[in-house]
This record gives sequence, C-alpha cells and structure tokens, in this order.
Amino acid sequence: MRILTPALALLLCLLTSNTTHADNYPKNLAIDVQHYKFKLWLSDANDSIHAETTVVINFKKAGIQQLRFDLTNATSELQGKGMIVTSVMSEGKALSFTHRANELLIAIPSSSKGQPLLVTIKYKGIPDAGLAIKKSRYNDRSFFSDNWPNLGHHWLPLVDHPYDKATCEFIVIAPAHYSVVSNGLLQEESQLMNGDKLTHWKQSVPIAPWLFVLGVADFAVQYVDDFGGKSIQTWVYRQDRDAGFYDFQTPTKEVLTFFSDYIGPFAYEKLANIPPRPLCIVKNRCRENAIRDGK
Repeated sequence: MRILTPALALLLCLLTSNTTHADNYPKNLAIDVQHYKFKLWLSDANDSIHAETTVVINFKKAGIQQLRFDLTNATSELQGKGMIVTSVMSEGKALSFTHRANELLIAIPSSSKGQPLLVTIKYKGIPDAGLAIKKSRYNDRSFFSDNWPNLGHHWLPLVDHPYDKATCEFIVIAPAHYSVVSNGLLQEESQLMNGDKLTHWKQSVPIAPWLFVLGVADFAVQYVDDFGGKSIQTWVYRQDRDAGFYDFQTPTKEVLTFFSDYIGPFAYEKLANIPPRPLCIVKNRCRENAIRDGK
C-alpha cells in the first residue's frame, strides 16, 4: 500500500474536481470527429503553408446537412495572415462552403446515423498563431506547434475544443534538411525526387486537439529507452546534442514510473521530449515542451 503525500493528494483532487465555468463553444453532440489526416507542405522560401486535411466524421443522428469547423480566415486585420480555403470535397464531389468569422461551414448531403463521411479540405496561408515559424536560438529556421488552449484552428481545420477527441496523423513534405516529429508512431520517412522529404506520423489514441503537436527543425534524435514497450525519445537542436541527451536520459523514465504507479498506465504510443520553443511564444515565457501523445 502506498501513502499519498499531501502534495500528491492535492494534485489528485485538482485533477478530479468538477469545476463549473461558462463554456459558450457551439458543441454539436450529434457529430463526432473520428480522425484527422493533416498533409502539409512547408517551404524555406516563405512562411506560407499549403495543406490538405481529410476528416472522418461519424453521425449520431440522421438529417444533418451542415458541418462546422474552426479555421482562422485571412482578413485585413491579420495583415495578410490567416487561411484561405480553396476547395472542399467528399467522395470526389465538390461541396459548397462558406469561410468567414473564423468558421468553415460546409454543406453536405443529409446524413445517415452511423454512416461515416470523409471530407477533404484544401487551403493555404500564413498562420497567425498556433504554428510558430521562427528562427531558433542558433538562427536556424524551425516550425513548432503551440495549440494550447485553442490555437490549433489558426493553421488546422478543427473542432477546436477538447469535448471532441480524435485520432490524427501528420504527413509533412518539407526540405530534406529538416527532421519532423509529431504524435504517435513513425509510418514513413522518404526522400522525394525534388529534394524534399516526406515524413508521416500517425496517432491511434484519441486526444484533444490542443495536443496535436508538430516540430520541424534541425534535430538530433536519441532513442533513450522504452517504457512498457513504448519508446522514450529525445529530440534536441543538433547544437544541444550532448547536454540535451544527458538531461533527459534518466528523469523521463522515472517520471513515467511515478505517474504510472500513482495515477495509471501510460496510455499513449511514445513519449518524445523536445527542446524549448524557438521563441518565447506565449506572454514571453519559454516552456519545455514534451510531445506526450496524450494528457
């Protein structure tokens, strides 16, 4: 039997407390997003991203004729930033849509209960937030997501609220000198004929949208250990290889063991530690960021 310390007992109370607060998000409990497949083209020429997102939706009732996603649209206030949707398709057919006030509304054929629908959204633009395209402290270009708490829709079409968890995958086409890390397990890493590299990560455990994570930089990578058959990895800037690998070799597994003993098993497919973000993105505070593939 383990005795909880006062600090740990307080943590557990906070994690399990039912805090009441206003939530005005327009939830639609009749629609359940099952999976997001994000395909992104990144470039060193400029900060514009080209993207294609395929969403798998399940309907909990019949008769639904519209889908709603959060996606920041380009406006004059954003000074050229924001996303522009170029097409929406389903089963090879174009769907009509409107994209304004940071909402993407898509007209669909009347839904059937339990019948899944795949919708593919093509868009482009310069992210205003959510994906930071910046120079690292070593003056190297990098791309880091920063979706907390609801900034993912600045660069991804989402139901950007934790009530609708989903699995996800990222397929990133970027110049070959970059390494790419994201949620889940590595599916493919291929050199393309034009000098780019395709990297494909896939997450098979449903998670909230703010946990959809992407890091693209000149990384050094160490496969530190495993925990219950799940990989522990360290991704650091190549210039930080020696010190960075040393810092994460021991404490990461100790932390996983502690929380697994006191709270519950680690449910996700890997744990990858990555360095502080390239700039202090949120209120000038740099934070250590771990891709945990879950809570």
